[in-house]
Amino acid sequence: MTTIPALDARSSEAATAGQEAIPEEKSSSVSSGSRGRHIWLNSGLLALLTAFMVYLCWQMIVPFIPALTWALALVIAAQPLRSKLIGRMRPTMVSLLTIAVILFAVGIPALLLSQQIIQESVRGQYVLREMIRQDFLSKSLLKYPWLSALWNWTALQVDLSEAVHQVATTVGGTVGPLFAGSFRAVSELLTSIFILFFFLRDQETILRSVSRLLPLKPIEIDQIFTSISLAIYAAVYGRLFIGFLQGFLGGLVFWFVGLPAPVFWGSLMAMLSILPVVGAFIVWAPAAVFLLMTGAWGQALGVVLWGVLVIHPVDNILYPILVGERLGLHALVLFVAFLGGLIIFGPPGLILGPAIIAGALGLIAVWQSDLTHLDSEGASGQ
Repeated sequence: MTTIPALDARSSEAATAGQEAIPEEKSSSVSSGSRGRHIWLNSGLLALLTAFMVYLCWQMIVPFIPALTWALALVIAAQPLRSKLIGRMRPTMVSLLTIAVILFAVGIPALLLSQQIIQESVRGQYVLREMIRQDFLSKSLLKYPWLSALWNWTALQVDLSEAVHQVATTVGGTVGPLFAGSFRAVSELLTSIFILFFFLRDQETILRSVSRLLPLKPIEIDQIFTSISLAIYAAVYGRLFIGFLQGFLGGLVFWFVGLPAPVFWGSLMAMLSILPVVGAFIVWAPAAVFLLMTGAWGQALGVVLWGVLVIHPVDNILYPILVGERLGLHALVLFVAFLGGLIIFGPPGLILGPAIIAGALGLIAVWQSDLTHLDSEGASGQ
């Protein structure tokens, strides 16, 4: 049987091509696998480099957190004024005019008040230590046997003289330096004003830039921004302003009845009034007892009536007017937010604490909305 040479040639070529195709397929699979590993390696290195750079950026931002916080709080507090001016003049002039109003309304009074607080903090410590040294309380309690028995029993349980001494030292050493002028405080103030200028001038641009960085829908971003703004608004007007007002009223009655260092004690009442649940009564109630033990019944009764009828109702009357139910946070949550923020961040925590809680609750609401949407889609698909 004879074979056809052309067919034999084609079959041999096909066999040779088939043998060559196998290594090519293997090499292509190997090259694609190495290319995938190369992509993963590059992606991993890029992620590590990005995380490292973000960490460095955060380390540079950390020293400016107090200044950023106060600038943000002032922006939200001054938003009504900015809204009225922004359509009438250029953004730069709006920023400068708003800052001038803030400095005149807040900065100058705070500077004058801080100097008086520093002086009276020293005087307050001196008065308390003199009372301890002269055993003033024990002598005054001799006039009232029933109070003397209670005092003697308490003195057996606790070293009251040492406790009062520690309170005097702690309060005076905390409130005084808090308002003391220092290079750090001045530099922080100037930095806050500098940041405030750009927050006021470029507010819309900054908000758009931040929104583009968030992996959220526009409506979700608006909800979170609104929650944080309301929290800061409530912190500034609902707690700081009301706290300062209660401290002013407390210091006023202390001055009227002749108690020493009224500005110092008024500032302490203001700080305590800022915290929900806690209040100015922690200061004015012992002051009334002190006046009672000195025999100043009229002044003691005046302090009690002023505290119950004037100082205490300020919170109940003004807070619903200034904040109302817009914040939607329970008093206990606010207490944790203010006190926890104060412990972690210091004074800026009075703003950051509520803002962080509001932002976290806003993100939780986004998750709940997404999960509900997924559940509804799953139910409809079935």
